[in-house]
Amino acid sequence: MIKAFHSVGTEHLSQKARGAIFDVIVETGAIFPAIFHVERDKMDAQCYRHVTRSIRAKFLKADPRAWKAMVQIIDAALDRLPEEGHRQTRFTCVDVLAGDLDRVFLGLKWRKLVPNGFVFNAEELLQKGARYRPIDLIQDFHETIKETVLKAYKTVPAAKRALTAALDRHLEQQTYTGDEGVHALYECVADAFNTFHQLEENGRASDQEAAIWGCAEAEFVWDGPLPLDLAIEGWRNSKRVW
Repeated sequence: MIKAFHSVGTEHLSQKARGAIFDVIVETGAIFPAIFHVERDKMDAQCYRHVTRSIRAKFLKADPRAWKAMVQIIDAALDRLPEEGHRQTRFTCVDVLAGDLDRVFLGLKWRKLVPNGFVFNAEELLQKGARYRPIDLIQDFHETIKETVLKAYKTVPAAKRALTAALDRHLEQQTYTGDEGVHALYECVADAFNTFHQLEENGRASDQEAAIWGCAEAEFVWDGPLPLDLAIEGWRNSKRVW
């Protein structure tokens, strides 16, 4: 079995604060995606006011109608964010345009040295609808958006349809689910064993260790709230609670 980890809280939060977030998730029974808890003003700043991360900085030469299409997509997402929420987030405006604020992300290990969060059976998640991304797609999303918005469009709706279709097409080509997802994951593990021969020293390396070595950028993505019923372990500030 290969495990998928969802870390709770960022490194900027205190141990007490991370533990409190863990408790809220347990109480609600699900891990909710960023669209439910990231503060609206934080993402507004990322998209419109940040010197290097705003859409103006990233897509300065966009077609005027494509620009308006991006603003419509972004504003629709911002309207759904809470006025008060978490201000610490790894998400950027490219993530907003790609729809990733509506998704829960998991990796092959804890994001921080202190285990705080939940562990899942990666294969089971893939069979239940999660999608496997062999790499972080943020740069690919950026290039797809840039390529699309530089084209000329007759109307804003046409530009919006083109952008949405381009991102959806990229996701379809670069992510895997079900049996296909499990196969892609274990292909990466097999490649890791072939590449990093020290993993097989004395036959002690596990599939998980191989995945961490060879598939470090891999992500598991779940659309919408992820039910805790699927979790096989829960860790609160280094202490396993189930």
